[in-house]
Amino acid sequence: PRPRWPLFSSWRSTLLRTSTATVVSAFLPICAWGEDLSVDNASDIVNGDVSSISALQADSGEDGISLREAIEAANHTPGADWIRLQNQTIGLVQVELTVTDCVTVRECVIDAQQQPAGIDSTADLRLEGLTIKNAGTGIRFRPIMTNTLHIDNCVVKENRLGIAAYSGDVVLVRSTLDRNV
Repeated sequence: PRPRWPLFSSWRSTLLRTSTATVVSAFLPICAWGEDLSVDNASDIVNGDVSSISALQADSGEDGISLREAIEAANHTPGADWIRLQNQTIGLVQVELTVTDCVTVRECVIDAQQQPAGIDSTADLRLEGLTIKNAGTGIRFRPIMTNTLHIDNCVVKENRLGIAAYSGDVVLVRSTLDRNV
């Protein structure tokens, strides 16, 4: 399907409002509250129990919790989950990170290493303090329902395409899209 919104390649923005609903959803919780999870491993490997956030916290595998494990566990845990990183650089060695349930990801660099996308989301997604680079598409947003992609204080750079939003609402706050071809 063709995207409803423009495909953003390079743009410096303080705020983008795509509809009145976006303004409202930017200030209200998108989903019911879920769980909080900290990532302590910069690898892109899944070797823990990702059936839920509590299962991953109990069995994180031999090397701690990776961002991919955290997102997969959040996809299986109802509610709006928070994934916190400590300014790590995550190099993707598998396909893009796929989000299917409401989640917030904070503070890291995702180097997609030429994967088709950095993050692919079909659900509400909030990104705070991230840099996403070196992907076919930095952020691919394909919501199933009327969902919101909220990007706050992020840099999307050096991708073939910065953001592809096929429907839903997109909110950019204090974010930069730079050198996306």
